[in-house]
Amino acid sequence: MTMLLRSRFCANLRLPLTLPSSTRLLTTPTSHNREHGHAGRVWSWGIGVDGKLGHGDQSLVTCPKIVDELDGCRVQAVSCGATHSVALLKGVSNGQVFAWGSNFYGQAGYIPEHSGFFDEDDDDQVSLPTRVKGELTNEDVVDVACGDYHTVALAKSGKVYTWGGGLLGNASELNDSNPQPLTFFHDIGRRVLSISAHGPTTAVLAVPSGNLTAPLEVYAWGYIAAPNGTLLKATSPVLLAGALKSRVESVVAGRGCLGVISVDGQKRTCTVFGVGGGRAPRDLFVEQKSENVVDILEGQQSGVVHWGTGMKKIAFGDDFGLLLQENGTLNTLRLSSTATVSDPEPLQLTNIIDMSIGPQAVVCLDSAGQIFAWGDEFLFSQSKQDEPKSWWEIWRDRGQEQHKEQVQKKSLIDKIVTEEPRRVGVCQGARGVAVGWDHFLCRGLDQAGDI
Repeated sequence: MTMLLRSRFCANLRLPLTLPSSTRLLTTPTSHNREHGHAGRVWSWGIGVDGKLGHGDQSLVTCPKIVDELDGCRVQAVSCGATHSVALLKGVSNGQVFAWGSNFYGQAGYIPEHSGFFDEDDDDQVSLPTRVKGELTNEDVVDVACGDYHTVALAKSGKVYTWGGGLLGNASELNDSNPQPLTFFHDIGRRVLSISAHGPTTAVLAVPSGNLTAPLEVYAWGYIAAPNGTLLKATSPVLLAGALKSRVESVVAGRGCLGVISVDGQKRTCTVFGVGGGRAPRDLFVEQKSENVVDILEGQQSGVVHWGTGMKKIAFGDDFGLLLQENGTLNTLRLSSTATVSDPEPLQLTNIIDMSIGPQAVVCLDSAGQIFAWGDEFLFSQSKQDEPKSWWEIWRDRGQEQHKEQVQKKSLIDKIVTEEPRRVGVCQGARGVAVGWDHFLCRGLDQAGDI
């Protein structure tokens, strides 16, 4: 296998474009992003390596901690990658993207003043929320989503921008620090309405540009599991043909699978594609010997979930899913290796308003701002008062915990079904949560109201 190196170190990969100096200055939120009265707020916790918690250091934080740089800002969305974080802030006239954490593959969208070969390692980390500019500067961004090592942004104009490493949807496997619009959708006369990303998989909903009331189409790129146990690779967006027969309402990307939500009268269903194939690679930057899919992905239906009128959100992990109902109840779904999806099974939690699934943990947020979590014990094992651990202590302890988990052979879904969740903390006024590989974000208000 051949390792793919980041662009500025590898001759066969393109270098990041050099931007005018005025667009490359490190920019933190200003008063234009801050809401007077009902002020926004972001909390983060987890492993702070690469600065992905946004506190300016790399400390381990086990309780939700306010990200000072974003305090008082109007935060519309947050998302976590494997080693970076992204927030969508509402400015005076447009939505602006801020990112922090690892920029090793360009996923934080930061290009230093002295961009070139063999830059200092400090350029690969952004420890405080920093505005992503370039071609996004004049766009009104309405949504953001993170894959493991890439970021996706949707502009009000219907353009989709991607940056980072891996499969960005631009017909290549090159890394790029600069947000670049995908020309694919313009070329085929489509306007993108929504985006979703998880792991190495990205999915969007699109509609013909001249007919916004036409049936929605599902496009995806990245790695998608095939029924024969292999992984399909799409370097450009491909149309999911299996979703054309239904009245699609939304799409959710999982780690190698896709959930297509459709509506029939008052009833909603989620058709899952891509369950039962090979696992999507955790290490995205090892080249995979996968069949490349072009233009159309037939997609084999793995299962259908029915839930009537009460569905609020659905999310997928490696071998399971979570279904959040509008009444605040949470249900589990098992995705089996035989390409089937189980019926929903209820959990005991109530008044849940949001949830998120990562490779090692699941977090839930209730209406009182309480954060509950299942997952790797290491992420929650150090109390707030403990002295920060050194790098080698962090990874030593993590390795010991992972070995213990392997011996016990208890999967994340088994923990969710059989164990009580851990109460991590309270985020007053919280509205949403996000999970990375080993860090967490929560967005909300510092008093009652909405953004």
